[in-house]
Amino acid sequence: MRFSLLIVVAFLTSCSSIPYVKELDFPILNSHFVGELINPDKFTEETHALLESKDLLHKFHDDPAAVVITLRDSLKKNPSPQLRLALIEVCSNSGEHLASDEPMKAVAYHLAAVEVALPAAMNKDASEAQEHLLEMYNFSCGRVAQILYQSDHNWKEIAVLEGPDRKYRLRFHTSGSGFISPDYFDKFWMAKNLEFKKIKNLERNIRPGFGEMMVGHREHSEERLVNEPLLSKVGMSLPVSVIIEPIGKNGLMEMAFYDVMVEDTAKLAGKTVTLAADFTAPLAMLYNYTPKGNIGKQGLLHPERYVKRMGLVQFEPFRPKEIPVVFVHGLASSPATWMAAVNKLREDPNIRKRYQLLAFYYPTGFPIAYNAAGLRLHLQKFQDFYDLGDTNPNMSNVLVIGHSMGGILSNTLIRSSGNSFSKAIFTKPIEEVDGLSAKQKTVLKQRLVYSANADITRAVFVAAPHRGSGFAINPIGNLMKRLIKFPITALTAGELLLTDDLSNDLTDFGRRIVTKGASSINSLEPENPMLNAILDQPVKKGGHYHSIIGQTDLTMPIEKGSDKVVPYSSAHLDGAQSELIVNAKHTRLTGHQVEIEELRRILYLHAGLAYTPTVVREKKITSSSKISKTSRSKALPLGQHKGR
Repeated sequence: MRFSLLIVVAFLTSCSSIPYVKELDFPILNSHFVGELINPDKFTEETHALLESKDLLHKFHDDPAAVVITLRDSLKKNPSPQLRLALIEVCSNSGEHLASDEPMKAVAYHLAAVEVALPAAMNKDASEAQEHLLEMYNFSCGRVAQILYQSDHNWKEIAVLEGPDRKYRLRFHTSGSGFISPDYFDKFWMAKNLEFKKIKNLERNIRPGFGEMMVGHREHSEERLVNEPLLSKVGMSLPVSVIIEPIGKNGLMEMAFYDVMVEDTAKLAGKTVTLAADFTAPLAMLYNYTPKGNIGKQGLLHPERYVKRMGLVQFEPFRPKEIPVVFVHGLASSPATWMAAVNKLREDPNIRKRYQLLAFYYPTGFPIAYNAAGLRLHLQKFQDFYDLGDTNPNMSNVLVIGHSMGGILSNTLIRSSGNSFSKAIFTKPIEEVDGLSAKQKTVLKQRLVYSANADITRAVFVAAPHRGSGFAINPIGNLMKRLIKFPITALTAGELLLTDDLSNDLTDFGRRIVTKGASSINSLEPENPMLNAILDQPVKKGGHYHSIIGQTDLTMPIEKGSDKVVPYSSAHLDGAQSELIVNAKHTRLTGHQVEIEELRRILYLHAGLAYTPTVVREKKITSSSKISKTSRSKALPLGQHKGR
């Protein structure tokens, strides 16, 4: 018992410190040389020598504008790479020196750097100098955006700025398809200044190109919930790319803020260019807004404290032309368990263009029936708010992906309950049960009697214990049951049950729930009548489902395998459109590269796209929906796959 307690304590305290994103004073760059170029404290050796040779070094601190003018004239006569870099460096350093005291003048100097860097950066010679120029161009674009944002600039007005040798007029493109305004955000950072090293499985996903990569964060507020009901407590962070283009030769320039979840390219200087994007930094930034402690573990132990947080979480604004994909986490977890998958999937432009990714949070200490009802309710709210007239075909083609207990919740979306749930608890129809108030009968019918969700057309079950798990009845599971604390009234419409009146109307299983209590751990006991009640009902017509199952020992027959928490015999479902065996432990599956690649394959299938693997695929098992020992192929390091 003492050993079990130690394991539980370790489980509850693991990963309890919240990973964080740190804003650096200096950006993370691809090139050490570019780092020297944008260092405002000193010039590079090359620029220092050039300025000294032209007797300009001593003038820089007193009259940087004169230095810029002289270098511009020299560049016109002799367009050498060194002169160009020196001019850009002088403009950039001047801008940085002015940023605190004269921000608008600093913006003008960075615009001058943009004007000099862009034409050379557009040359596709793939040289190291060209890469340096592109990074300098991007940096100055970002600094212009950052300085203006910090100065509370009105983005609807043209900014008139006094530059070193000319007056600039800067206009802004912030609205329309593919564009987004900085006004949408409450915080705005250069992505290269954001460092995160402690977030598990979150590898930085960057697309090189033109434009400075930015991260905008929109904070949660009660006022915004009126028009943005899915704006979660942690808010929403988005990747943005900023480009600046000179228009003609009269000092007019245009700045555009691109939503790179929508746009991959932009027109710049008459050419189509790829927009730079950091798809990971916005996801990482969400960790800075999560509540203190471990919301997943606390939602297991004290679910009533977190019930108000239950709901769908948007990773991006609602987009009517994209199919919703809802990720559902498992026991003692939170949407953070899906971050690695969301991060990797967003790397694929076909997925970005066709899908909008959401997650569902629920406090996992409550029984499955309670949380399944919550999932149905919040999906219906989502549907009602964004598609009141049922006119959007994408909203009727939703895909749900559930891990562990989240897979069981997801399974209830593609099956109707019939009377199987209520019969598992009561000996007569709910409306005839004594000892229940009218309110309790209404609530229980909502939770125990339901129809399959008409808008869910495909489900993916990741290590889902459809028939329960031995974990729920071993010493650790039994101890966890005792640690979970919430009042019974949280499940009974806020009213106490009249147990004496109920006694004759309860099944043996129902009597056990009433006398011993119910929790998520109880719900996961092997052969739990509620789990059997779900599987007893057929999948709705037109509903497809897939299984991804973990197995730690690939030398063992599949039928006897396990991921250390869920055995294959519990996770396997006959009739699955595909089933993939992955060599991974239960808790590692959601961030496993093979599992994520399988999700990508299924999303391609769902969208009717031709699929090409991005990693080494597993060997397929071609057989009927049931896997027999004779049909089993040799286990490969990355796992096995059967079906389409």
